[in-house]
Amino acid sequence: MGQNKDDIQAQLQALRESYVAQLPGRIAEVEKHWQVLLSPDGSATLLKELHRQVHSMVGSAGTFGLPELGQQARQVEIRLKALGENPKVPANERGAIGEGIAQLRRLMEARVAAADQAEPVAAEPIAAPATNLVYLLEESKRHTLRLPDTLAHFGYSVKTFHDQGALSAALATQRPLALIMDFQTPEVQHSCTDRLKEFQATQSQELPVLFVSHLSQFSERLAAVRAGAYAYLTQPVDVATVVDRLDALSAHTDPEPYRAIVLDDDIELAQHTALVLTGAGIKVRVINNPAEILALLDEFQPDVLLVDLYMPECDGMEVARLIRQDASQVSLPIVFLSSETDPDKQFSALMTGGDEFLTKPIEDRHLISVVKSRAQRSRALEGAMSRDSLTGLLKHTKIKEQLELEVIRSLREGSRLGFAMIDIDFFKKVNDNYGHPVG
Repeated sequence: MGQNKDDIQAQLQALRESYVAQLPGRIAEVEKHWQVLLSPDGSATLLKELHRQVHSMVGSAGTFGLPELGQQARQVEIRLKALGENPKVPANERGAIGEGIAQLRRLMEARVAAADQAEPVAAEPIAAPATNLVYLLEESKRHTLRLPDTLAHFGYSVKTFHDQGALSAALATQRPLALIMDFQTPEVQHSCTDRLKEFQATQSQELPVLFVSHLSQFSERLAAVRAGAYAYLTQPVDVATVVDRLDALSAHTDPEPYRAIVLDDDIELAQHTALVLTGAGIKVRVINNPAEILALLDEFQPDVLLVDLYMPECDGMEVARLIRQDASQVSLPIVFLSSETDPDKQFSALMTGGDEFLTKPIEDRHLISVVKSRAQRSRALEGAMSRDSLTGLLKHTKIKEQLELEVIRSLREGSRLGFAMIDIDFFKKVNDNYGHPVG
């Protein structure tokens, strides 16, 4: 991605300054459209455009450090929305809307200078696990899972404990990637769960814990969840399942950054969203024209699509419907971005194929959290359908699809492309002699 925190902060500052510089012109356009709407030339199309302009200001003003302006724009938007599609503004509404628009200009003139001194805060990237160390608490020394040797083949280092006190001392000095707790009796499980809950309460971020147990009742599972359980596996456990859970935490099978497309006709707001996500380690592509979305979906293969709800030529709901017609994009998470607060409108948007609705202005950390969680689930689903569960390699059909995409990309960019197929003779002997985990 090639951008450090200082670069991103400088770009965010430049975007805010650009937005503030353009604000007088935007308000002048709103004033112009309002005057024409009151004249004999007023039309439903003009009313729709005026509403779109004010609606855009509701979300963008707060994002760029002018929350009072955004709140005032929302009041004007509510009155414009109440007009429906009737361009004939009732006499009792003319004064209120006109005064609301005049207040936009007064707030802009009063607040621009003060807001110019504020610096946007770039969101801190969420740090990835710094170690592949795994703690294992076994109730007995029978090594029922034989995890240390097996996990070593997958790049993990396992430190085993048979005493809760020793485990507590180790946790006080070094935090592992995850803790695996292997239980044989209900009494020990209940005791460990209670102590673990107390430990988690002292942590700023919960330690991921994998429970391995003979018990599968609701009460035990609920207690594990309350103690910060990342997974609850009932015995007998397939070691490959444990590896999959650890890989999800350490991103062994998911080394590529998440990819997101931002579709928004507001150029500055789209760039702001992209910079915030880039600062969190997400690869982002921005487009302002909905007509470009299909080609970019095929080329970029995003994990998440963020789309503005209201755009001049094609709204976000229409984009969602269009994308969902493609069977290959049925599982793509679509997140709507809008200052729309009407629950009915939000529900209608989700019914067209959206997965989440974020109301502008959106707090940076909230945006990052939603995009990462949606991307993680998207990749997990895609991986389950297209990758071998043991090796993490693409399945036969998916390999051919990916190769076709890479060939197209190579031809377009004029870059080199290499592809190799490797066949290992008598590989069954490795599995027979050393076991499938080693193979």
